[in-house]
Amino acid sequence: MYNYTIKVYTVQPFSSMALTPWTGTMVFKKTLSLSKISTGIKFSNEISNWYGEFNIAYHCDVLTDVVNGDVIKVYKGATIIYFWKVTNKTVTLASTGIVQDIDCKGYQTILNDFYYESGGVYTFTKNLDPNAILQDILGQSDQELAYFSVDYSNMNNVGTSSNIEFDKTTLNDAIKKVLATTSFYYAIRADGKAYFQALPVTSSHNLEFGKDIRSIIIDYNSDDIVNDILLYYDGWSITDTDATSKFTYGTKKKIITETSIQNSWTANAYTDSYFLDKALERDTIKVIVNTSYSIETFYPWQMINISNCPIEIKDKIIKRVEFTDKGATLYLNTKETIEKSLYKLIS
Repeated sequence: MYNYTIKVYTVQPFSSMALTPWTGTMVFKKTLSLSKISTGIKFSNEISNWYGEFNIAYHCDVLTDVVNGDVIKVYKGATIIYFWKVTNKTVTLASTGIVQDIDCKGYQTILNDFYYESGGVYTFTKNLDPNAILQDILGQSDQELAYFSVDYSNMNNVGTSSNIEFDKTTLNDAIKKVLATTSFYYAIRADGKAYFQALPVTSSHNLEFGKDIRSIIIDYNSDDIVNDILLYYDGWSITDTDATSKFTYGTKKKIITETSIQNSWTANAYTDSYFLDKALERDTIKVIVNTSYSIETFYPWQMINISNCPIEIKDKIIKRVEFTDKGATLYLNTKETIEKSLYKLIS
């Protein structure tokens, strides 16, 4: 099994009057023994779901080894790569011992438990640079999750204001509303560092096929191509086509009704955006990384290059990092595809 360190922390409230078990300080509880995990380890981190679910079956000594509300952190060496809250566990008492099936939720999912407010109200409008709004949202998460402190030093201003309405919106959905107004990417890492920046233009990893990469799997998907749209909106309709796609794949028509569109400019922008996402074949590249590489340095939104490869893999964006007990697998897509489908990923 790959050499991760899995630590369990208990959250101690600041006082007996604390309204939520998340409000408090973390106290180290124990390190889980990898030899007692019977299901193997698998967890992922992706651009549309930071720190997804983490599930293991753990052969424990006592029932209180891990309890609901505990925090689990996963380290590779000294680097923290994952951070979850234990939300559910099932205990099996067998003749061979106690087995706990442990389910955890990540930071992004936890933010669904809290609502964005301004001055004590939950319906309001913000007209600021998206970075300022996003930092305000994350500032509220700092208050709710007092022991998880966000570092804002890697968050940049867009340079223009966005007018955004919030109506009883969870912190997670509030973040999505902000991201829908800009092409900047957003990420928050397990060490608390938040990123809000323009898409990368330089590579974070220059890998060599054979040395750093064990194998590459490429999936070419043309099943959901659309290149001819009839769009109905606000009592009107428009027809739009992508000539290049139709020449290559033949006509792939779709009829869409979109009640939120109220003018022709927005309708044309909608079909343009739809074609950018759907008109061409989309390739998904799965890269299996050798265990000798420092897998803890991989994050979604990073750009990578792979040399000495049978096909050119250059300027690809990591959209998902999957960690297992055998190492790491990267799921890639082109920078152009990621940029064009950014809105779809966050909506």
